[in-house]
Amino acid sequence: MKEYDQDGNLIYEGCFDETLATFCPREGNGEEYDSEGNMVYNGEWQKDQRNGNGDFYKDGYLFFTGYWKNNLPMGEGCYAQLAKVNPEKAQELYESNLKDAQKRYSNYVYLAQKEYPNK
Repeated sequence: MKEYDQDGNLIYEGCFDETLATFCPREGNGEEYDSEGNMVYNGEWQKDQRNGNGDFYKDGYLFFTGYWKNNLPMGEGCYAQLAKVNPEKAQELYESNLKDAQKRYSNYVYLAQKEYPNK
């Protein structure tokens, strides 16, 4: 199945959980795209979030491949392309992406590859 944004751009192609009557979250394997049609993520989904093994793409290049939990990369994974050329920049972008994701998903604080509920 396919999912489109409000402008008609393909933003997801893959599996959905069709057992719910009002909402079909991303579930299983799928590909996520940005508004220009570039692949952003290719991998496993659970309950509409990146969960399991997956590849993250930045500017059209494979950037991170590894394990995801609740939409966030977990562990070190493997930085491709950019990490080979500029490991400091790869780490900076990873930390920046992680901080952005933590802002969007503030229900949990991710520390030392574990999640602790906010109080």
